[in-house]
Amino acid sequence: MRTPFVLLSAASVMLAGAAFPQPAGWPTVTVVTDTSEPLGPGVTYERWALTTSAGPIVVYVTTVDLRDPHVALGVATHHDVIAGTDEALTSMMDRARAEAAINADYFDIGGSGAPLNVVAAGGRLLHQPDGAAALVVDQDGHVTLGPVTLQATLTDAAGSSLPVNAVNDWGVDDGLSLITPEFGADAGSDLEIVLAPSGPASYKVVAAVFGASHLLPLTRGEFGLVARGAEQVGRLSPFAPGDSVALAFASTPSSIVSAVGGGPLLLRGGSVVNDASAPAPQEANVRYPVTGAGVSADGSTLWLVAVDGRAPARSIGITRPMLGALLASLGASDAMAFDSGGSTEMAIRHLGDTASSVANVPSDGRERSIADALLVINTAAPGPATQALVHTDGALSAVLVGSHLRLSAAAVDAGLQPVAVTEKSASFASDAPAIATIDGDGVLSAIASGRVDVSARIGAVASSPQPIDVVAAPDAVAITGYDRVIESGATVRLSILATLKDGRTVAVDSNAVSWASTGDGKVGGDGTFTGGAAAGVASVTARVGSTSVTLPVFVGEHSVMLDAFVDPKSPTTWQFSGSPRSVSGGVDRALAPDRSSGLHLSYVFTQGGATRAAYANAVLAVPGQPLAFSIDVYGDTEGEWLRGGYRNADGIVDSLTLARHVDWRGWKTIRVDVPATARWPIVWTRFYAVESRADAIEAGDLWFRNFAAIEAGPGAAPSPSPVPSPSS
Repeated sequence: MRTPFVLLSAASVMLAGAAFPQPAGWPTVTVVTDTSEPLGPGVTYERWALTTSAGPIVVYVTTVDLRDPHVALGVATHHDVIAGTDEALTSMMDRARAEAAINADYFDIGGSGAPLNVVAAGGRLLHQPDGAAALVVDQDGHVTLGPVTLQATLTDAAGSSLPVNAVNDWGVDDGLSLITPEFGADAGSDLEIVLAPSGPASYKVVAAVFGASHLLPLTRGEFGLVARGAEQVGRLSPFAPGDSVALAFASTPSSIVSAVGGGPLLLRGGSVVNDASAPAPQEANVRYPVTGAGVSADGSTLWLVAVDGRAPARSIGITRPMLGALLASLGASDAMAFDSGGSTEMAIRHLGDTASSVANVPSDGRERSIADALLVINTAAPGPATQALVHTDGALSAVLVGSHLRLSAAAVDAGLQPVAVTEKSASFASDAPAIATIDGDGVLSAIASGRVDVSARIGAVASSPQPIDVVAAPDAVAITGYDRVIESGATVRLSILATLKDGRTVAVDSNAVSWASTGDGKVGGDGTFTGGAAAGVASVTARVGSTSVTLPVFVGEHSVMLDAFVDPKSPTTWQFSGSPRSVSGGVDRALAPDRSSGLHLSYVFTQGGATRAAYANAVLAVPGQPLAFSIDVYGDTEGEWLRGGYRNADGIVDSLTLARHVDWRGWKTIRVDVPATARWPIVWTRFYAVESRADAIEAGDLWFRNFAAIEAGPGAAPSPSPVPSPSS
């Protein structure tokens, strides 16, 4: 993906100390690095890297002028449906040709994939509200934030009315669901009628099917009305093919063109809101990666915000009240949050690019597929190129003497829409050939220290000069390509990241880096590292000019026993709990069926319907920064979901899946990786069995032994002898 170095504000040179609107209640901001660029008419993107008294925080803001005639807000759903496979934000954004986007609603992750709250797109209601806050755009382009109410009513020719319980939602236990072609799922029904449009808000019943195993196909404009349960079938059955009916929607706000849900509401009229309908209220005062939006009191400006988190060395995240304070400091009168954590994402399309880029750093280390998104769209009509742009690989604006930097050209029209450019149509120029030259392929060669202005020309259209700094040495070097551990005897290609004091990255050719190593491994001249034959630690040094860095590289792994579970006098106390409270069971040291020792978790799921779980809880300190956990589990073939949980250093509890289905009997060794995003040190808190199948009623028994942490490198001392483990 090309990224530009073009048309940036004065603050975008990433100077420390740029102005930042210190939010109320935030830790003191001591150092600020700011980058800024326009994305289209009335739309500007900023990235703020902050050093605060509590730690680093990285903030991303897209500011939208809602008065600009070329600005429109839109909504995208995963693959243009409500229920189904989730989709990356950048994929949704590119399909809509948007210039900016953020993730929106909470969704049924791992289930139907459907968003939980209201969805409307293009004036079509696609999902009913759930009472939490939503962002709504009306027919005049005005934005309001808050809960949405909806009442849908079907009326026959005689005036009898029938309320509709849900829209594109199969989670209604007993009621009427309105289905549109955007539903995206299938199911059986007790009765379904199909409505075809016959006039404004009027429809004709064109089909009625009892007891079908699949939903009837719908064309655009048609609705299906589905009844479940005898009572609702009785109410819907009088509607027969040929009948004329009216379908009416009454909502608050009254005009909804686009809408996405989220929550909680953070600000109303400039005042802090304690939202009683807040999703996941337990997360309110925990530092997370967060997503939010705010609108000015006069409705002229919308701010979209994402804040990175779960990365102590880079961005510690913020709480919901801090998000509200941030949006207030930007100028918002009303503000709300959206789904956060691993879903937090902002994507942008740099000027001249035809595809989007992820702006922030998602805490999962990659884009998480989501259910829906809020889009910012440039509606200006495409035209001929009026401005050329200089792009550099990775948006670099500095290069090492003797190294190279590839340039490319892009173009935009008068409405800042991208214009296609061929490589052969572009040429480049340097105003200081003694400092840097540019060849016919757009490759800049750095010759001497200094600053050079480069420009691009596409036919008769030229770019503004863009500065490139040529430096004799970077201020700092970091080694990249190493991820916590290298297997014994394995190889990995290491590289370097060179930076200046102001945070800019320096382009460095690979042959300008010298490598050296000592210890349990060897690094070659091209940065290829080979681990030793046994677990150990190597010391790898990379040098660029007079600047160097040394990194310890762990080779292989070792096991640290946390609890063998075979000693009934173990100091670790494990206790049982069930969710909901109707779940019964216990935790003890009863022998397994093969007469071996272990921790025994028994459970009884006597009621179907909601998800049920049985927990073995403890507080077990985990040393170091484990790569994985290993555990022997005696299975019961009941098919339950087996999970474990740990508490991070920031207090947030995360879960790991040990097995999607316990489908074995006897002992089995399970290994599960610990995410690199864990915040150390961690504390193990639970093992638990989960049953999410609504119709499953079962009782089972699980045994655990040899619970170990897998650490990188050699062990410091022999671990306690475990019980011999079975083969996996």
